[in-house]
Amino acid sequence: MLGKKARNIENVVAFKADVLRRCGVTDYAEDNRTVVRELRKVVKTCRVWHFKGGRMVLDYSDAPL
Repeated sequence: MLGKKARNIENVVAFKADVLRRCGVTDYAEDNRTVVRELRKVVKTCRVWHFKGGRMVLDYSDAPL
């Protein structure tokens, strides 16, 4: 599988951040807490919501208002 990258947190965040930026996404829900934190650091133009327990929440002190 030429060109396929390993599925680790860094690659997942890089891929999702690129898509969010290119598509101009302003709100995004993610169920992986680590990915949520990292996306919030690198995509400042998008509110990244943590999807847990069937609800979307901004549940961290670093969450944008």
